Amino acid sequence: MKNADTALLSKCRVLLVDDSMQQGKLMARLLRKIGVGAVRTVFDPTLAFSELHLFEANLAMIDLDMSPLDGAEVIHLIRTAAEARYLEIPLLCISGHSLAQDVLKTKSAGADDYLVKPFGAAQLRQRLLTHLRRIDSRRLPGGAPALASGNGAPHSLVH
Repeated sequence: MKNADTALLSKCRVLLVDDSMQQGKLMARLLRKIGVGAVRTVFDPTLAFSELHLFEANLAMIDLDMSPLDGAEVIHLIRTAAEARYLEIPLLCISGHSLAQDVLKTKSAGADDYLVKPFGAAQLRQRLLTHLRRIDSRRLPGGAPALASGNGAPHSLVH
């Protein structure tokens, strides 16, 4: 299982959205440390949707406390996009706040998960793997992947 987990992480493309350059750089470093194959950090939340599309991310981590759009607003924009693929991409909200109202706000907007900072490498790795396994298990009969990349061509995390 460990080799399969390593393969999943190495094929993963994470879009990280955080308006704090310091926090964004730390989180990107942590993602690379746990074996994520590609990380793109966006410091302007208004660019999150376009970067999600251009980068062809298969998972996004979005900070809650941002400006001019907060994380819940970014998540809502992604989830209400015209393309169905944006309904399938796991969206993980990250925040230093653990208030129930914040969790509810992001879940209502369409977040798949909510991680409270600070969190360690092991916890982050486990949470990512949970979502990546869910994506990878969505295969069509015959083993064809069920998700589509940004250009309409099918893709999966592990080929």
